[in-house]
Amino acid sequence: MTERRSTVLRIDPQLPQPRRQPLPLVPARDRHIAATLNLGHLDRSQTNAGTHPAQREVFAPICPDLALELLSPSDMLSIAQAKLRQYIDNSCQLRWLLDRKGGIAEIYRADSSVEVLTQPRSLSDESVLPGFTLDLSDFWTEL
Repeated sequence: MTERRSTVLRIDPQLPQPRRQPLPLVPARDRHIAATLNLGHLDRSQTNAGTHPAQREVFAPICPDLALELLSPSDMLSIAQAKLRQYIDNSCQLRWLLDRKGGIAEIYRADSSVEVLTQPRSLSDESVLPGFTLDLSDFWTEL
């Protein structure tokens, strides 16, 4: 039996926002809604599936299994939700939307269910990322 490894990722609210890069794998229906993420995860077996070697360095024609969107103070909730819907339309299994100012985490699952949590201490989903926990204990501080 193989040993299951556990991974914990902590978001430090003091760190500057990472520079966002457009993800060409999800076409934007509205040119004002950029398909960008703060964090995404995809199964390693998908990374080079069916892609010409020259294209692998430019874009990945796949959608991540997990899409995480951090709502900044200047972001509109409706636009962030629209961006996540683009991932839903492209078979993303799990989407997390974190609204620090509002103190909520929205969880969108592949079965179309949506769960809204108030300042959860952590997020995880064994079906998509076994052994992974996103530690949010410091994320909600200083609200």
